Amino acid sequence: MRKLENYQSSNLKGIVSIPAAGKKSMLILLHGVGANEEGLVPVGEAIAPDSVIVSLRAPLILGASSFAWFHVQFTANGPVHNWAEADKSFELLENEIKELSSKYQIPVSNISVMGFSQGSIMTMGLALRSNLPLSRYFCFSGRTLPEFAKFGQEHPEIAKGKKVYLAHGAYDDKLPVQLGRTSKEILENVKADLRYNEFSGGHQISMDVLKDAANWAKSN
Repeated sequence: MRKLENYQSSNLKGIVSIPAAGKKSMLILLHGVGANEEGLVPVGEAIAPDSVIVSLRAPLILGASSFAWFHVQFTANGPVHNWAEADKSFELLENEIKELSSKYQIPVSNISVMGFSQGSIMTMGLALRSNLPLSRYFCFSGRTLPEFAKFGQEHPEIAKGKKVYLAHGAYDDKLPVQLGRTSKEILENVKADLRYNEFSGGHQISMDVLKDAANWAKSN
């Protein structure tokens, strides 16, 4: 039986799901654009059933129960993002991870991050740019911002050896699968410890992917 409680820090809100067995590891969840912190909690609990699950609400308000890590416009030439906002959210996330580590007395090295869509973009950013020694990175149906890719290319030592699970649907109609394949190439070039799962589906986290991610986490 897990205990659910609201979370509020100096910067972000969220939901925390605490296992009955105690607090030894943590999985932080980052939702997609237009969503909120509620949707991914069951996904996090399935991937890391013994971990503290922290689902964070992105800082930018788009509407009622609708939030984002940065604004994006979907054009005929592909998505156009607000880098200043993404960069600010990146800094917020780094600080939030440190704050969560202190609050729940869980070392950063026992904390993993999982993101879907825009949350996956921020997770990729942490993998490529952050010096925090996080345990694992789960990236579902996202892409890599060129600013994060450039940083990773210039500083490959940061992402080298990091454990990354990357999944993308072959029929994704929001962020085409080529974006996932490009992220795969970027992670391979910086020598991340990568598991890539290209599945037969759309912009989603399928049950098969969920099981595969959970199995990968157990063995890594």
